[in-house]
Amino acid sequence: MKLRGSTKTIVAALFGVTMLGLVAVPSGATTSAGPVERRITTRVPLVVGPAPAHPTLVATAPKVRTPGLSAQSVNSTFIVNYDAGFNANPGAKAAFQYAVDQWANVISSAVPIEIDANFTDFTDPNILGSAGPNSIFRDFSGAPRAGTWYPSALANALHGSDLDPRPSPDGSDIGADFSSTFTGFYFGTDGNTAGKIDFASVVLHELGHGLGFLGAVDVNSGSGYCCPGGYPFIYDRYTTANGTAILSIPNGSVALGNALQGQTLRFAGPQATALNGGTAPRLYGPNPWQGGSSYSHLDESTFPAGNPNSLMTPAIGADEVIHSPGPVTLGIFADSGWTVAGLPVLSIGSTRVVEGNSSVRPARFNVSLSQPVGYDVTAHYATIANTATAGTDFVARAGTVTIPAGATTTSISIKVRGERIVEGTERFRVRLSSPGGATLGHATGTGIIGNDDPGSGLQISVANASIEEGNSGTNTMTMTVTLSDRSLNDVSVTWFTSDGTATSGSDYTPGLSTLVIPAGYISGTISVGINPDTTVEGSETFSVNIAGATLGTIVKPVGVATITDDD
Repeated sequence: MKLRGSTKTIVAALFGVTMLGLVAVPSGATTSAGPVERRITTRVPLVVGPAPAHPTLVATAPKVRTPGLSAQSVNSTFIVNYDAGFNANPGAKAAFQYAVDQWANVISSAVPIEIDANFTDFTDPNILGSAGPNSIFRDFSGAPRAGTWYPSALANALHGSDLDPRPSPDGSDIGADFSSTFTGFYFGTDGNTAGKIDFASVVLHELGHGLGFLGAVDVNSGSGYCCPGGYPFIYDRYTTANGTAILSIPNGSVALGNALQGQTLRFAGPQATALNGGTAPRLYGPNPWQGGSSYSHLDESTFPAGNPNSLMTPAIGADEVIHSPGPVTLGIFADSGWTVAGLPVLSIGSTRVVEGNSSVRPARFNVSLSQPVGYDVTAHYATIANTATAGTDFVARAGTVTIPAGATTTSISIKVRGERIVEGTERFRVRLSSPGGATLGHATGTGIIGNDDPGSGLQISVANASIEEGNSGTNTMTMTVTLSDRSLNDVSVTWFTSDGTATSGSDYTPGLSTLVIPAGYISGTISVGINPDTTVEGSETFSVNIAGATLGTIVKPVGVATITDDD
């Protein structure tokens, strides 16, 4: 990374012994009277890498709205200042514009983004292109974090107007240079590269750096350094090594140098982490340090050719076509402050199933994306018990749901157990979490288990009973009320006695009450007092009648109670 003369601040060398110490500034703190600009010539290169074993394609999503040289969409507008080299190569110019259109569709800015595009000779034949912001700003109105540098295009978007409205080249936002002497470029945009390196992918990558995919650290003689003017880039605010924030490690120290070369670098922003399935995405951190490539790229081995997040790795090979930024890069941009419009929304619906009387039935939860994308979208899911019980009413399940590239729907199937127990409608839930490649919309679906047992006829009956009268004291007649099946809800029935040949008050104690058969029980009993005597008489009867059951159908409402005379 290099610096050139500043227009609004005093410029010091970015790295080296004269480097200012890191200034810790809390979010929202005031560090200056107004916005500060620093002109820089940050150029992060993309180099030639090995070709994948088979051609790979990460398709654009969403599709470009309009082709041609007017890079305008509903989300943002780009102004490209093409040099003579591009104007002399219409194929390169068209491929450049194609890449611009992809970014125009996925980031939002009310302020036009101006690019200086140069098609020129590079002294290093291994470098395909390099780009970066022409200016960085801090402490402007609208900045989410005080004491933090933002690349010009992002600063303007956050501020709501152009912080440096001077004409190009002084007022342009991004400088982008590409090799005019490299003979292995494919300038088409259909992905049929035929053994060449896809130029549109190279441009898409480099514009990512110009929009803010870069940090402000370096390693020199084993020590690590950060940051210009003592303030970090917004990118640096989220980087870690072994879980330790880079900005918490002493500036100019060997410890920082080791951290930057320890191959444990990650971007720990919450949105990038969520879009990487809950794991902070790994950054490129080789040992030894590779100036220009280290730190400001995603890790090549973690996101190899064909991976939907492979655009911002440090190298690209022949037949490796990447026409989409990928969810991780968009998550990094969202953490940095960009309003990102290119991510689909992942949601889960609710479902209803009738449980049945035996075996299992599937409850299928529909999982949907708001739009198709050119990569697989994943999320973790898990069942959650509610009024339905895991293991009894449904089979608990957890795992990963995947919507394949280009598709918008899939489903999760949960087994519901059939039974003959009478119960009310029950519910359980399936919850999505840790999405990979999408943001979560409606994250919880409800499974409703409709009970079909009341309709099949829970039957209630009261049995007959008999008892010997006895000669003295009191006896108790027990009448049993039986259910045809167990119920998960209490079953209440009203009962009352009525005379037959036995007379209430003299032969038995009349009754009127409610019997409750608790949930899970098959029967309950009604007790009636019997009055013994020594009178010789024949057997006598009375009735116990049941009515008004809260569940089921009463199929035998009368139980005959017989008092057998023993005199």
